[in-house]
Amino acid sequence: MSAGRTTALLGMALAAAVGLDAWLRWPRPAPVADRLPAFDPARVATVRLARGDDAWTLTRSGDDWHLPGSIDADAERVGVLLAGLARGVPLDAQVDRGNYEDYGLAGADPVRVDLLGAGEQSIASLIVGFDAGGGATWVRRPADDAVFRAQIGGRGRYDRPVAAWRDRLVVAVDDLQGLRFERGDGSFALRVGEPWTVEGDPGFEVDPVLIQQVSRVLGHLVALDVATEGGFGTAGDPIARVSLTSPSGTTALRVWPGAVALDGAEVAFRITPALSALLGGPLETWRDRTVWRLDPATVTELRLDEVERVILARQPGGWVVTEPAGVAADPGRSATVVAFLANPRVDGWLAVTSAEAGFLEGSRVVVATGAQRRTIEIGAPVPGRPVGREARYVRDPRRPERIGTWSAATWAQVRAGFGR
Repeated sequence: MSAGRTTALLGMALAAAVGLDAWLRWPRPAPVADRLPAFDPARVATVRLARGDDAWTLTRSGDDWHLPGSIDADAERVGVLLAGLARGVPLDAQVDRGNYEDYGLAGADPVRVDLLGAGEQSIASLIVGFDAGGGATWVRRPADDAVFRAQIGGRGRYDRPVAAWRDRLVVAVDDLQGLRFERGDGSFALRVGEPWTVEGDPGFEVDPVLIQQVSRVLGHLVALDVATEGGFGTAGDPIARVSLTSPSGTTALRVWPGAVALDGAEVAFRITPALSALLGGPLETWRDRTVWRLDPATVTELRLDEVERVILARQPGGWVVTEPAGVAADPGRSATVVAFLANPRVDGWLAVTSAEAGFLEGSRVVVATGAQRRTIEIGAPVPGRPVGREARYVRDPRRPERIGTWSAATWAQVRAGFGR
């Protein structure tokens, strides 16, 4: 081996050794065999949270939790916080000591968490910084300047404004028996039964699908957010007052667009605009939106009449387009459309004339069973609808006075069932 080559190899070996020594000396998170103390969540009587100048206390009362002023707190959220710490969270690695700013552990950034038992006995304390990535968060203990990385469920579990700890349960009504609506233009009431009926108007057909959905929602209505009285636009007059009757009594709600409040309560709850529009809407909102009801198993053929006729027929192997030739439809989509057209529903009924709806000869969907044929006529697009909320007029010619709408999405799904 030449002297030059030997020298080069020795140089490479020396460089590798120097690099290995530098890597070994480079500061890295130090794994530690340490963890937060484990505890029984049932022992915790008080949770204190503080960030900067803001501080709030959650106090246990049996299975419930309260904020100051006897305001109900969200017991589920408190339970999640306690459960995440009760197991004795491992402190995965020590990453620094005394340097707090880089980790959200200095100034007004950190959240201090104190868990106290009976007699203000300290059970656990923790200072929470920024999230560290990978599901971990920078933390330290109050009496220790060491900074650790730990899996505590994320900073967001602890860093909530006081309003976010309020109980978001608006109402829980088991076995809804009736609904009374008081609006500026009058009042009406719905009564339980098979089917539900309108008090004083037995001929009104209440939508069974809608009443079932509302009963389920009101069985455990949880708000999107909570605020003090006057929040979410509730300072003005409500659009309606709704009384919910059940075997356990009557609960009254005041309704605003996107918000509700219990009668006599100093708390406002934010709900979806769709739910508030329903609770605050007129009687017509509750009219049955199902056009007709057929057993899907009895449907033998569907026909779509547009510029060209398309026939979808039941075959031993499933649903097949038999006219025109060469058109294929997705069997799954076709089966879904058959189920929908056996019991078609409109998005709502509108007070318009046939002329305004623009029903055209030859634009229809026909549903055939062994005994009958039912038809939905397709009208013009509903004017004034914004992009993304387009709709078309539809009706059953057997009841021409009832004109409803199908959204553009519904109409597209119906056409897709025919391979269109």
